[in-house]
Amino acid sequence: GGRPGDAARAGAWQGPRAAEVRMLPASLPITALPQLVNDGVNRSVPYGIDELELAPVSLDPKSEPHMVIFGAPESGKSNLLKVLLHGITQRYTPKEAKIIVIDYRRSLLGEIESEHLIGYAASAQASTDLLKNAADAVRTRLPGPDVSQQQLRDRSWWSGAEMFVVVDDYELVATS
Repeated sequence: GGRPGDAARAGAWQGPRAAEVRMLPASLPITALPQLVNDGVNRSVPYGIDELELAPVSLDPKSEPHMVIFGAPESGKSNLLKVLLHGITQRYTPKEAKIIVIDYRRSLLGEIESEHLIGYAASAQASTDLLKNAADAVRTRLPGPDVSQQQLRDRSWWSGAEMFVVVDDYELVATS
C-alpha cells in the first residue's frame, strides 16, 4: 500500500527515521492490564491504557475518590465498571471494602459474588432503601469536634471498610 513515490522517498532519505506512530489497540482484554494483588498498600485499580505512553491508567480511590464515566450507548461504560469492580475485589479483602451497586438495567448482575457486595439494587425503591441505610452507616464516621487536623489527614478517627457506590446508567437513576 501507500502513496505513489513512498518507496522512492524512503530510499532517498539518508537521515534518521521518524518514530513510528503507536496506536491504541482496537481491543484491550483485562488480562493485558497489570495483575492485581492485595498487598495492603497499593489500592489503585488499572482500567485501561493511555494514548500517549500506552501505559496502564489506574484509579486510585484514596487520591481520587470519585469517578464519572461518560460515553455513547454501547461504548463500553458498563464493561469499564466491571473492570473496576473486579479490581476493587482484588485490591481489597471483604473486610477492607464493601460495595453497593445501583443497576436498573441489571448489566452488572452477578459481577460480584464475594462478601464485598453489601447491596445490589435494580429499582428505585430498592436503591432508596439501600442508600438510606448506607448513609446512616457512613454518618457514624463523621469526625467529631475533638478530631485533630492530623487525624483528619490520616482518616484515623474511624475504622472499618471503605465503601464503594457504583451506579450504572445514572440517567435512569437520576430521573426516577
